[in-house]
This record gives sequence, structure tokens and C-alpha cells, in this order.
Amino acid sequence: MVRRILLIDDDVEITTQINQILMNNGFVVTVANTPQQALDALVERYEYVLCDYAMGQLDVFSFFSQLKEIQPQVILLLMSGFQGLKCCAPLTHAGVSDVVLKPIVAEELLAIIKQAKVTSNVQKITTKDLASVINDLNEADFTNWVSYDSTQIIDAPLVMFEQQLSALWQETDTLLLQSEPHCGLGNIIYNNAKNDNPTLGNIIHVNCKAMLSENMYKTLFGYEKGAFIGAFSTSAGVLEQVADGVLVLNGIEFLSSETQIALVTAFEKGYFTRIGSTNQLSIKFKLVGVTSKLQTTEELRQQLRPDFLKLLKSTEHHMSTLAQRKKDIVANAILFLQRINKKYELLVEDLNDNVIQLLLSYNWPGNWSELYFTLRRAAFLCNDVILNVNTLPHEIIFQNKFSTTGQQYNLVIKQNERDVFSVNHIARVNEQLPNLKTIAAEAELETINRVLHSVKFNKTKAAKILGVDRKTLYNKMMKHKIGKLADKN
Repeated sequence: MVRRILLIDDDVEITTQINQILMNNGFVVTVANTPQQALDALVERYEYVLCDYAMGQLDVFSFFSQLKEIQPQVILLLMSGFQGLKCCAPLTHAGVSDVVLKPIVAEELLAIIKQAKVTSNVQKITTKDLASVINDLNEADFTNWVSYDSTQIIDAPLVMFEQQLSALWQETDTLLLQSEPHCGLGNIIYNNAKNDNPTLGNIIHVNCKAMLSENMYKTLFGYEKGAFIGAFSTSAGVLEQVADGVLVLNGIEFLSSETQIALVTAFEKGYFTRIGSTNQLSIKFKLVGVTSKLQTTEELRQQLRPDFLKLLKSTEHHMSTLAQRKKDIVANAILFLQRINKKYELLVEDLNDNVIQLLLSYNWPGNWSELYFTLRRAAFLCNDVILNVNTLPHEIIFQNKFSTTGQQYNLVIKQNERDVFSVNHIARVNEQLPNLKTIAAEAELETINRVLHSVKFNKTKAAKILGVDRKTLYNKMMKHKIGKLADKN
């Protein structure tokens, strides 16, 4: 079967590299190096779209929203450098299946594309058995970043937040929470919902920022066939899918005024109608509004309608960021590695002491998602069962080494606690970071490894990309004990 993919990136060298990888593995690739070329290419139908997050003047949010309208079955994948992860993370709730990190590693790219197809096939079942599958998908989604039941070392502010949220959860059907993206709030909401009512209906997460304003109303409330141009069939909205469960609206500051009015009316009256219909549909659900910006009440009043803001009840505390929860990092890193191993059939079991030191010192602006993507990339680059420093991005290595404000952390974990997370015990962290010479050598090794893997160990191509002659490349490969020297290419 022909697998068509639209590749969008304004970097010609990167598109050439990726195009070669994909063509060698049976894909038919259409390349777009400008936003206009990307829009023009939509006359064709694709199974995948792989797009750079920072694509010139192209608004990726709007582009993906429009693309999903035109080709609802398409699988969306983003590309980003390490520093762009914080911006990309919210898009994973906007129809984007996954994020591919740059520089591109061929094995990682192909594994992510394969896994995205598997996930897409699971989601297609929703038309047959919507209720049961949505429960399964949401459970996996909300427990994806943090497994609090397993860490056993949660910080005191987080415990206080959970206790207050738990008390409010039982008293009200509406909540307003503030949290930076991917701090684990979804997991807490899921646990509160199931603890409060084990037979609760669906828990559905909607990323308001990722929706076009003109699509918000019909996404939430649904529509009848022929209700407007393009409504070729009847579509149930999110409110119908919630089915006596919990609706989580992330980024409520982006909700259109029209949608806010409709939500207040539907919630207070207990019924709503689809667009183009006169039939009233009864509903009952909990409404959780989440804003990723830490804003004052006055700022929220300027962004939201008074009646909508009044509907929601607010907690006084915000979710702790990953940088504020150092004790959780290593335990969850091991859990992530176990999930990555299972998902991509890898064999990385643990972290060495220097890696742990670096993870603890980094400030993690992208929170749990950034930690996950970092570990996934490292696992693909690792040639051992233990992650080492040369698999980490340069941003983590150099920020920790040269930051004047960086603080060194020593993690002491009790023996019975660390046994939960790894077959190999997590070592006590007490070693200093590598010196500058070691870091430079590790960075060189990492770069050569990545380039060689990306061109399937073609030394001529690798030397050209690295800007050295073949003899220099061979000498460096021998120095770093990189295999496949005998390949004649």
C-alpha cells in the first residue's frame, strides 16, 4: 500500500535528509519549503503530515485545524528542536500524534511514524464503541506524564493542592484551575474523578487554544447533516461524548464569547441542541476550566465573560512545576523509560549518576512532556542498557555546566523506595559533572553518531554533512570506537 506523507520545513537540507530516509523506507513524499507550498499541496490526500513547528509565517495551530477539517483521517506529526518542546507540548492534545526531535535520527523517526499509525487505528474504533474506547484513551492520556501512586515521594505543596482539590471536587460541579502545561494536572483530575465516582462517565480533554474560533461551538455542541456548508453528515459534539462525566477545557481564555454563553446556558439548564436541530439533549457533567497562564482574577475578568467566570469556582493554589519537584524527577524518569522500552521495543533500563545529576539540575520549562521526549530521544541514541551523558541534548549538558545560577542537587532515595522503579538500584548522586574536555568529547561523539545513523553509516555523506574529509571522519570514529568502520561506502 502506498504511504503518502507531506513534509513541511523551510530548511532545505533537513527536508532533503528526511525525504531520503522516508523514500528509502517506501514512502511517497511531497516536500513543501514555504507556507504557500504547504497550502498548495493540500489538493492531494495524505496519510501523514510532518511539519516543522517554527515554519516561517505558517500558523501551525490554524493550519492543522484546517487540515483536520479537509482530511480528518490524516496523522499529524510535529518537528521541533529541543528548545521548542515547551511550545509543542500543548499540541499533543490538538490532534497531533507525536513530536519528532531535531536533529533527526532515522530509527526514531520511523518508530514514531509506526507508533502514530497504531494509535490512529485504535482511535478509529470510537465510531463503533465510543464510550468504552474513550474511557481507555483518556485513562492512558491522563496518566501519561506522572504516576503519583507509584512515586511515593510527592512534595508537600503538591499534597496540599491535591487535598484542597479533592475537597472542592465533592462540593461543586465546576472548577477553575491554573497550571503550566504538562505539570501533571490531568492525572490529578483523573484520580479525583475516579475516586469520587468509580462508575463516572467519560473524561474528555479539549485544548481550546488549538481550535479555530469558528470551530469551537460545533466541536463542543455538534451539528446535524446539512446545518452548514461542509456538514456532510451528523456529528455528535463533545458534550454528548462526556456522558455524565468530566469535561476539561484547557486554555479557557481562548474560548470564544459565543461558546462561553452556550456553555453557561447548557450547564445551568441541563440540556442543549446541536447546530441545525430543534431536539433538546439532556446533559449532566462536571466542568473543569484550566488556564495555563498564572493570572490574577482581574486578568481573567478581562478575558472571560462575567457569567462564565462566575460559573467556575477557583482554587487558590497552582500546580507545582517539574523544576519545583526535584524528588519526583528520577523516579518518574525510570517509569518513563519502562514505558518507552515497551512502546518502542527498546532495552534501556536505568540512568547513570551523571545523567541523574544533569536531570536534577535542569529547570525543565516544558515540564513532564519535555522530560519524556528527552528520555525517548536518549533511549534511541543509547547503545547500552544504561543511559549516559552523551545521549542527552546539549542544552541540558551546557546549561548545567556553565549556568551561574545553577544549583547542584544530591538525591538520596531510601532503598525500599528506589526498588519500586528499577531492577537496577538508582545510585546515590554524589559525583561532580564531567569537565569541559569530557563534555566536548561526548558532544562530538553524539554529533557523529547522529549523523552516521541519519545517513545509514554512509561515510561519504556523513563527512560532507560534518564538514570534514573522510580520513578525519575515520580517525574520529576510531577514537570514539564507533562501529561499522569496515563498510565500504
